[in-house]
Amino acid sequence: MPHEKNLEKANAAVLSLRKKINTAYYPHYHMAPYAGWMNDPNGLIYFKGLYHVFYQHNPYSAEWGPMHWGHLTSEDLIHWRHHPIALAPGDNWDRDGCFSGCAVENDGKLYLVYTGHHWLGEPLDDNQIYQVQCLAVSEDGFNFEKKGIIVKPPADFAHFRDPKVWFQNGSWWMICGARDEKDQGQLLLYNTDDIEDWDDSTFTIMFKPEDKNIFMCECPEAFFLKDKFVLIVSPQGKQSDGYSYQNLFQSGSYIGEWTPGDDFTNYTRFTEMDLGHDFYGPQTLVAPDGRRILIGWMNMWESNMPTKDHNWSGLLTVPREVTIDEETGKLICVPIRELVSIRQEHVYIPPQYFQNIHRMRLVDNCSA
Repeated sequence: MPHEKNLEKANAAVLSLRKKINTAYYPHYHMAPYAGWMNDPNGLIYFKGLYHVFYQHNPYSAEWGPMHWGHLTSEDLIHWRHHPIALAPGDNWDRDGCFSGCAVENDGKLYLVYTGHHWLGEPLDDNQIYQVQCLAVSEDGFNFEKKGIIVKPPADFAHFRDPKVWFQNGSWWMICGARDEKDQGQLLLYNTDDIEDWDDSTFTIMFKPEDKNIFMCECPEAFFLKDKFVLIVSPQGKQSDGYSYQNLFQSGSYIGEWTPGDDFTNYTRFTEMDLGHDFYGPQTLVAPDGRRILIGWMNMWESNMPTKDHNWSGLLTVPREVTIDEETGKLICVPIRELVSIRQEHVYIPPQYFQNIHRMRLVDNCSA
């Protein structure tokens, strides 16, 4: 079978590359690739007693390349275990890459919904691509059977990727990031009663940013919190505004209202989720206790990545709990409480008192 052979080749490559990595800056708690390249988190889910995090992965190099799905699991969201690669490109529907997507549970099985990528011209020429949404299924969460294409793009849509799927009101819903022939980013919405059988001729435009500079809405994430519908997007083309949107690429949220089959309405303005310069493509999962947990990619393409010289590149953020502040209605992200378990002895720093702020002269009680 092509997929099994491609997986075998990819896993052998990452094991070989692992022998060459320099671990000087390899993290203890942040998720990182075993070796090679890591970008967007994919398929975050709690399934059969484990937290699963898949991610965009090139097992052959620390540079971006043919995208596979790497795989990590944890029992506590802190300590993570590497597993063999879950998805490898090479079939007709994902010939040049298994791009980003999501994971859902259905009838006790784990379903991965991802984008199959094709270069129609020269590799890396984004002006000549073809993208479709694909499906893979697993009984145990580790070994996947590819099912092929489930949703093809509408006419005149080349950029069509990063599916997010959820179940609500007796139906499965899918939003995909898209870019129309006028170079306007948007999210297309599909639904079905059978997750393996979609009618891709019927869809609606669920959301289109008012900012006409946004030419693509990548990595959409959607969920309900406190009866509000939260939409997280990584918009390409967002222009800087004063001190806002100064990163190379942005990730942020809209909070509004949505009823299945309708438009996303009454939403807030786009709000950055993290002002750090390395944060992109965040995705979420639901913990067994109901908490909504978010993880993002902690690097940024077109920026300097020194560990490429060490044969690995890319990190994911530590998990954060996402809530909505009752007073302000804003989205709040805080580190998960499980992190308390790995704290060491604390250091108490008493109040500090300053005079003459311009000279920052400490005048009282500077011991710790």
